[in-house]
Amino acid sequence: MPGRALTFLHELREAIDAADRLLLVVGPGAIKSDYVRAEWGYALSICKPINPILRVGEYSTVPEDLKLLDTPDFRDDTAYDTRLETLLRQISEPVVPLGKLVAVPDLPPHFLSRTDALTTIKAAMLADLKKPMVVTGTARKTGLQGMGGLGKSVLAAALARDCEVRRAFPDGILWAAIGTEAAITARQAQLAEALGDTSRSFEDAHQGKARLSDLLADKACLLILDDVWTAEHAEAFDALGARCRMLITTRDAGLITALGAAEHRLNVLSADQALELLAQWSGKPITKEAKAVAKECGYLPLALALSGAQARDGTPWSDLHEALREADLEFLSHPHGSIMKSLKVSVDALHKENAAHAQRYTELAAFPEDTIIPEVSILTLWQHTGKMQERTARRLLTTLANKALLRLTGEPPNRRVEIHDLQRLYLCGLWPDMHSAHMALLEAYHHKALKGWPSGPDDGYFFERLAYHMAQA
Repeated sequence: MPGRALTFLHELREAIDAADRLLLVVGPGAIKSDYVRAEWGYALSICKPINPILRVGEYSTVPEDLKLLDTPDFRDDTAYDTRLETLLRQISEPVVPLGKLVAVPDLPPHFLSRTDALTTIKAAMLADLKKPMVVTGTARKTGLQGMGGLGKSVLAAALARDCEVRRAFPDGILWAAIGTEAAITARQAQLAEALGDTSRSFEDAHQGKARLSDLLADKACLLILDDVWTAEHAEAFDALGARCRMLITTRDAGLITALGAAEHRLNVLSADQALELLAQWSGKPITKEAKAVAKECGYLPLALALSGAQARDGTPWSDLHEALREADLEFLSHPHGSIMKSLKVSVDALHKENAAHAQRYTELAAFPEDTIIPEVSILTLWQHTGKMQERTARRLLTTLANKALLRLTGEPPNRRVEIHDLQRLYLCGLWPDMHSAHMALLEAYHHKALKGWPSGPDDGYFFERLAYHMAQA
C-alpha cells in the first residue's frame, strides 16, 4: 500500500474496500494484533466476505464472530497442496451481491447485539431458502412480538443489516413503518417505487397489493413491516413471490396468529444484558445501586437507555433509584409501568435542568406516531414557540438524543428525528388539550406561508401532514 499521508488504519480500510475478499491467516500472534482485529472487524462491518484459515495454534483462537465460517486447517505442511487447492476454489467463487437497504433505520447509539434472538429468527427465516422445498404462505412470514420498549424495531433493523440476510435477498430489504394511522396506499406506492415502478399511485389497497404482487413475483426480497396493529394492514402487503419473505413487528400476538405467520416472542433483557446496556449508556461502573435501577426498569431496553443517560449526565444511582421507586404509585396500573417511570424521571430531570427545553420537548407530542420527522420541521416549530435560533434548536435536538429522549439519524441540516411510541404517548399525557399542541405547529407554519397555505415550505413534511394537523386542531 503506497503511503499517502493517511493513517495505517485508513490505508487498511481502503485496501479492504477495494478487495473482493479478506483472507485471515489465524495464529495466536495475529489474533492478539490490534491491526489484524481492525482488519477483520472492518470487513465484517461492511459485509466483506472473510475466508479464515488456521495456520498456527488451535481452533479456539478463531475469533468468536467468525467461528461459523469454514476455516481450513493449514497447520500440517504435508497436506498443504490439497488445502491450498480447496482454498483457491473457495476464493475464486463469485461474491454474492448484497441486497440494498431501502428505508431501513439506523441502529441506535450503544446498540446491544441480542445474538441469541437474532440467530433464532434468522435461522427460521432462511432455513427453507437453503434447501429445495415447497414453501407455503405461512413459511414466508415471520412475526416478532413483544411489548413496547423491548427493542423489536431495533432487532429487526439489525436483522436487515446482517450480512447473511442481505446476501439471501439480493433484490433488497424493504422497510415500511406502519403504525396505528397507517397510510397503506402511500406505503405501497413507496415500496413499488423502490422496486422500480414510478408510474402511479394507487386508488386503494387492493390495487396496490396487486401491483406489488407483480413486482415481487420474480424477486428475492425481504419485506419488513414495522409496528403493525391490525391484520388488515399486514395483509395489504402479503404479495410475496416464491423467494420473498416478510418480517412483522407487533405488540399483538393474536395478529401473528391471524396472519398464519411463525411467531417469535421477544422478552426483556437478561440481567447481564441489562447491566451491559446500562453501563454503555452511563459510562459508569455498575454498582449495587445501579443493579437496583436496572431491576426497577424491568430490564426493558428503552427504560435502561433513559436511566443510563440520566446517570451519565450526573444523576447519582441512588437518586435515580429513589425517583423510579417514587413513581410506582402513579404508574402502578399502567401496562408499561417501568418505561413510564423512566420517562417521568427523564422529563422531570430535563425540566429541572432547563424548563424551556422541557417545554420544547413536550411540544413534539404534536407530531404523529410512527413518523420520521425532518429536523427542519421541528426547527420551524421551536423558532415560533421558543423564539430559538436555528443553531440553538439543532443543539437542543442533539441534547435530547444524547438523553435518549429521541433518535437522530443522518447529518445536519438534514437529520431525521424519531420518537418512540411510548415517549410520544407520555408527552401527549402531559397536554391537558392536544388541540393546542397542533395549533402551535400550525401557527409556526403559518408564519412561513405568508401568501396562504399553498406557499408553505416544501420541507418534506408540511404538504404531507398539513391536513392531519388541521383535523387534529
